[in-house]
Amino acid sequence: MGLHKFGHKLKKASHFGNKAAKRVTKIGMKAGKTVEQVGKVGEELGVPGSEEVVMAGRKTQQVSKKVERVRSKAAKASRKF
Repeated sequence: MGLHKFGHKLKKASHFGNKAAKRVTKIGMKAGKTVEQVGKVGEELGVPGSEEVVMAGRKTQQVSKKVERVRSKAAKASRKF
């Protein structure tokens, strides 16, 4: 396998990894929002432990945002080469 062909395969793999990471962050944001809303409803109904659920939802969103920032910076950096 030539070096050119290997580079192409590497670029293709990077592209699919980037797409997968983008999809994961999108799902993480939606899941975090849903969990947060469930916790808020639980708080209104007086369910014990609902505050922790709200905090977990916010933390999920926070982590997803961080992953997206890292992904976008990596994607921009790889375009320079």
